[in-house]
Amino acid sequence: MKGQGAPRRDIEPSVGFSALRDLLDEDPVCGEIVTYLSHHTEAMDTARGIAEWWIKREVRPTEDALQKLLRHGVVRSFVVGATRVYAYTKDPLLRGKLSDCLSSLGSRAEGRRR
Repeated sequence: MKGQGAPRRDIEPSVGFSALRDLLDEDPVCGEIVTYLSHHTEAMDTARGIAEWWIKREVRPTEDALQKLLRHGVVRSFVVGATRVYAYTKDPLLRGKLSDCLSSLGSRAEGRRR
């Protein structure tokens, strides 16, 4: 993996469904990033690129959300050259939990609209 730094490993192990759901529910920027990644599983970009192109948000809140997602193991972080990029977890169990969380949150939001 020359030129591509090792992924960061400062994550909380064994993140539960309720912790993930709470994170996505309480932080809309985290939810938007995970929603994007769930549809574009191989996407990878800088915090600025994610903010400006993926979710149309300011950079600082996007950086904060990425740090939360990184701690929960939802995103991976790599240094490419002098630039840090973020990508979706490769863990299929975690991706499954995230998909369930997004579905759960979508169902709750739909119920509130009725």
